[in-house]
Amino acid sequence: MNNTVLYSENQRFKQLWLWGFIIIINGIFIVSAYQQLYKGIPFGTKPMGNTDIIIGLFSCMLIDIIFLVFKLKTTITKEHIQVQFFPFHLKPRTYLWTDIKQASVRKYRPIMEYGGWGIRGFKSNRAYNVSGKIGLQLEFKNGDKLLVGTQNGQEVNDVLVHLFKK
Repeated sequence: MNNTVLYSENQRFKQLWLWGFIIIINGIFIVSAYQQLYKGIPFGTKPMGNTDIIIGLFSCMLIDIIFLVFKLKTTITKEHIQVQFFPFHLKPRTYLWTDIKQASVRKYRPIMEYGGWGIRGFKSNRAYNVSGKIGLQLEFKNGDKLLVGTQNGQEVNDVLVHLFKK
């Protein structure tokens, strides 16, 4: 068995629009908590209850932590491809090349095809992606499909050409 790593990639959610949205929501809850809980002045014309503000603040912090720890790791060797979408996958998922009928790099439309980014789709047609619109499409011998997002489509394609050259 040759498990020499031919390709490895780590991806995180880095979209400015996403982090901008998260910062705005955090800011609203921080300001409302400061004004209403610390200063005792109701926040807004229809203020939330103090408990709701505290729950919202902790929910924002939890979402921040989740997005900070999300990581999509892809590793390709001559024997297999491993994919780990942490924290959902505590261990990498291993797919043997012998179980794969076809592998190719392709452009895709994340929202139209899969409803966005993250772990998307159903068991027979799933996607793991964090950003962009280039992915490694795997078609298994049993008919299932898996798309793994990548920021390095050409590099992944070069590895596939090297792996499957006759």
